[in-house]
Order: sequence, then structure tokens, then C-alpha cells
Amino acid sequence: MAQVRKNKKLALDKFSSTKKEILGFFYIVLSVLFLLSIYSHDPNDPNFLNSGLASTVNNYIGVVGSYTSFLFFKLFGVFAYLLPILFIFVVIRYYKNEAIDQRLTKRIMNVGLLILIIISTCVLIHFVGDSLEDKVLNLNSAGGKVGSLFALGLSSFFGFWGTILTNFLVLIFSLITYFNIPLKTIYTYISTSLKYLYLKT
Repeated sequence: MAQVRKNKKLALDKFSSTKKEILGFFYIVLSVLFLLSIYSHDPNDPNFLNSGLASTVNNYIGVVGSYTSFLFFKLFGVFAYLLPILFIFVVIRYYKNEAIDQRLTKRIMNVGLLILIIISTCVLIHFVGDSLEDKVLNLNSAGGKVGSLFALGLSSFFGFWGTILTNFLVLIFSLITYFNIPLKTIYTYISTSLKYLYLKT
């Protein structure tokens, strides 16, 4: 009986490992397709607001890619360029490191941190984007709809500089917590850089 249970457990572990590898490969492929659609974005391609001004679709992933890139640029603005890289890194980190905590609370916290990273970055890009507004991508705001919506909402409570400072601190905290960056490493890097600049000067 014990041997049967042991064999059953080994079979389940093997099935779970195979399933995880298949899902990991699927997510990597999806992330690469997303990356290609973002970096080959053309405002003249067909999208939700027009049927396409060009005679052919220039997006590498075709019509699906043109609609996908249009949606993400409108939502997240210039930050859409970094989203595919972030997603690929998250997938590789999750499936490469077996020691990552699989508890539901940990997963929810990680998802929340990623959301904070995206929103705070979009808000910061929104404020910088007044002078860097991308006319080529036909963006109303460099931070996209997400950046402009949260920037306007937070500005009414914290003001201009308060919103920038708050989002900058939230971004730093989210990055340090999600990527598990030791504070000692950051302190050492900053102090070394300051000493180098001081001696260089």
C-alpha cells in the first residue's frame, strides 16, 4: 500500500512538473509575440478607432498584433515598450526559481506589486510626458489612459510635487520588494557611486 501511494505521488509530481514546463513555454511564446507586436506598432495599422490607413498591416503579428499594440499604448503610453520585457522577466523568474513561495497570499502580493509598478511608472511618465509627448505614436499622454487618470486623481489630493514624490517612493518600494533587492546592496552601490563622483571631482 505504501509503495502504491509513493508511485502515485511520484506520478502526480511528474505530471505537475510537465504541466508547469508546458505552461512556462506557452507564456514565453506569448510574451515574445507580445514584444514583437509592441515594437512593430504602427498607428496607421487597423485598430479600434480606424480600419487602417495603410494598404498593408505593418505589425509583425498582423491584425491581432496591431489591435493589441494599439490597446496597450492607449492604456499605458510609452511604458508599453517596457511591458513585454517585464512580462518575460516575470515568467522566467517564476519558472526558473523553484524556491519561490507558491502560497496564494504571496502570489496575490506579487500581482499587487506588479500593478503598483505599472501604475506608478505610468503616472511619473505622464508628468514628464508633457514635453516628451509622442506624436509618432499618436498618444494624448505619454503615460497613457492609466497614467493620466491616476495622475489627475492623485493631484487633487497631493498636488503636483506630492504626487510625483509619492509615486516615486511607491515605485522604489515596489521594485525593491518584488525583486527582493537587499537594502544593503543598494546602500553599498549608492555610497560607492558617491565616493567615486567625489574623488573624480
